[in-house]
Amino acid sequence: MTTQEQQRLTTSRKVDPEVYSTTLKGKFTLENATREAHFRQAIALFQTAVERDPTYAPAWAGLGESLWGLAATGFEFVAPDEVRGKATAAAERALELDPHLADAHKARAVIALDGDWDLMKAKAHFEEAIELQPGYAAAHNSYGQMLSGLPLQEFAEGRKHLDRARELDPLSPWNDINLVAWWLYQGRPEKAIEEAERIRRRDPTNYVVPWQIGFARLLLGQPAEAAWNFEASLKIIAPDRPVPFVAPLGLAYGLSGRRSDALKILAELEQESKKHYVSPFYRAAVYTGLGKTDEAFLNLDRALEKRSTILAALTRYDPHTVTLRRDPRWKSFIGRLRQEVRRPPGTPDPY
Repeated sequence: MTTQEQQRLTTSRKVDPEVYSTTLKGKFTLENATREAHFRQAIALFQTAVERDPTYAPAWAGLGESLWGLAATGFEFVAPDEVRGKATAAAERALELDPHLADAHKARAVIALDGDWDLMKAKAHFEEAIELQPGYAAAHNSYGQMLSGLPLQEFAEGRKHLDRARELDPLSPWNDINLVAWWLYQGRPEKAIEEAERIRRRDPTNYVVPWQIGFARLLLGQPAEAAWNFEASLKIIAPDRPVPFVAPLGLAYGLSGRRSDALKILAELEQESKKHYVSPFYRAAVYTGLGKTDEAFLNLDRALEKRSTILAALTRYDPHTVTLRRDPRWKSFIGRLRQEVRRPPGTPDPY
């Protein structure tokens, strides 16, 4: 046993069984969350637990991570500013109550990653979480994703953690999602498609996988095929139409010559923005497909100003911005982004 494990075993405290049970339900919901409703369900469970026992650190950790999940990369259902402060405060509260709690370190790590854009802090908290609890599957999964392309690009080390996560929790949907992403982060879309097709045959309900195939098709210069896969993803999740899944469809429509369909997607985003938050980054993606680069860069600048979470993961193989990288304005934009992301010393430039 580690020193921390020995210390934890010699420390005892009373735990309300109802708080314990509610927190476990929240953790299960969070670790399998892929839709906005899942994150909100987890938030409600953790909130119930902390209200019943404000001293229970695991509930605070779960509350922090699930709050941030609403704005995290790939989802961004709400504006990052709307939840960053609350999520950070909850995670920090968990660390105050129990500095040796792996869940608390993981919660702080995921917020540091694409909330603070501080990869050094995220790396330190992930490593602490895994040292404290080596069998923590979700921590291995999230850390493996970070190492593989958000944006450290330590692919071999990242794969070790992804494989370990699968060994520990074979049923997590993130095993499949992150494995496809592992190939995409390396700019190997053919391998990503091979992996994703195997997964889709085994689990046709995972709506993220055809979305990932769509991105692979964009990297291969096949926007018509990408559009088909983005449409397939939205059919699985219907009637939900999350902006991060709708916007790439508009991009693919525009690049494949379906201009009127791309304009409809743009109109849908504008309509959605009257009711819910729509990251300027996703508007930029649709404008890119339409060839409206002035509007695209204007929205990229706005996304940087709002610290849109996906920007922290904007490596050279990002499918949303492939065509924009040929524009002279890209160098200025990516230079400003690079200054905002704190990377560990010696990390190769991923941008």
